[in-house]
Amino acid sequence: AAVTRAAKDLIIADILLAEAAREAGLALSDKERKKGIVALQAKLGGKAAFADQLKKLGASDDDLEELAGRRMLAQRYVDTVVAPTVTMTEDKARAHYEIPENQVFHAEQLRLRVIFVNAPPGLDEKEEGKARARIEEAERRVLAGEEFAAVAREVSDDMSKAAGGDFGWVSAEIIPAQFLGRVWAIEAGEMSGVLRGQYSYALIQVLEKRPRGPYGFDEMKDDVTARLRQEKLDAAVAVL
Repeated sequence: AAVTRAAKDLIIADILLAEAAREAGLALSDKERKKGIVALQAKLGGKAAFADQLKKLGASDDDLEELAGRRMLAQRYVDTVVAPTVTMTEDKARAHYEIPENQVFHAEQLRLRVIFVNAPPGLDEKEEGKARARIEEAERRVLAGEEFAAVAREVSDDMSKAAGGDFGWVSAEIIPAQFLGRVWAIEAGEMSGVLRGQYSYALIQVLEKRPRGPYGFDEMKDDVTARLRQEKLDAAVAVL
């Protein structure tokens, strides 16, 4: 019953919004309608599955084309007419997030830099030696005083190399079990020795440690702002 009511509410909303769109001079081209049908077919599992669903519902292609077109037109009205009037400032988002019950918590975490040298299973002895030599040379350079980030940019095979190996904040479940105790014991600013993982050699530097607690607003700003703006947009649409 709840699903049926929700479906009816959506259909009524689409009818009203599509009519408002027409009054605002908005329209869909035949190409856009066809594109909408293709997207709907894909969402339902493909053209064959789409046809099967139509048959089960006792609906025709024309029925679904009208439904899809109305949905698209309604969404266009929301996107082009309603959405531009809805804003959410950073100050309001921050005030919302500073209320304890609105905060998102993380577990105890480490912020890491990493250098990875690819060494997948099955390497022959020569290639294994080359990989080992590369990571050991990276370790030697850092211990000799070079910045870890600079060495990471030059040596690492991981995508994080562009950020100097900065891996961000991680919780315990991200670290392979065989390294967890060793990595978690590293003091902030210190580096692990050479680690041999399943697919690579690694050096890990611990930049910071933090106990369990709420994420800072700066980390959550985009998500909180987007969610609050969407709630305002939904409320604005509901009163149309």
